[in-house]
Amino acid sequence: MPEVNKEIRIVDFVSIEEIDPIYFQKTYYLSPDGRADRGYTLLMEALKNTGKIGICQVSIRTKTSLGAVRVLNNCLVLETLYYFITLMKLDQLKKFLIYRQIR
Repeated sequence: MPEVNKEIRIVDFVSIEEIDPIYFQKTYYLSPDGRADRGYTLLMEALKNTGKIGICQVSIRTKTSLGAVRVLNNCLVLETLYYFITLMKLDQLKKFLIYRQIR
């Protein structure tokens, strides 16, 4: 069985208002693994003090996902995000629904 990568790679910091809630997919609560207690606490305090969230890449099982790390109730959470291309635009959705009704 391949080794599981437990790394969350933060690539940018943005204000949460910059992300439309439609992109949020699933929430995971994060906890440090003993070796990263200090890093976990520093990141949580930095996010609280700046009001930012961290945009990251994370591997969950065998899939690499886009995510957002933020503070919730004094805990770090990872929100996986849908990629822009995977969300159907409203006009595409209407065409799809009309097509489904015709069939």
